[in-house]
Amino acid sequence: MFHLTIRQKWLHFSIYIGTIATALLNFIEPGDTNGLIATAMFTFAALLTIAYSAAVFVHRSMRLRTRSAEGWYYDKYGPTALSLALVAALVTNVVLRLSEL
Repeated sequence: MFHLTIRQKWLHFSIYIGTIATALLNFIEPGDTNGLIATAMFTFAALLTIAYSAAVFVHRSMRLRTRSAEGWYYDKYGPTALSLALVAALVTNVVLRLSEL
């Protein structure tokens, strides 16, 4: 069975969010400011997820190289912040679309 590491799972998650941003960008009308704002929010969430994944990877690999067991193996704030960024992008998209009605 194929097992993904934490870093790979977060990278897959960022690809999904980036795909949503690309789809939104492809289906908005030219000059649609609300669509560009929503796309920017999803793009920011995807980039934030990539940065988080890279930071966790580098931190853990440095700990492994120094053979130090203490450190950041359970992060309760990073995934919460990433989830809040995604929810903020979703809420922004919905609110902007509902304001057009």
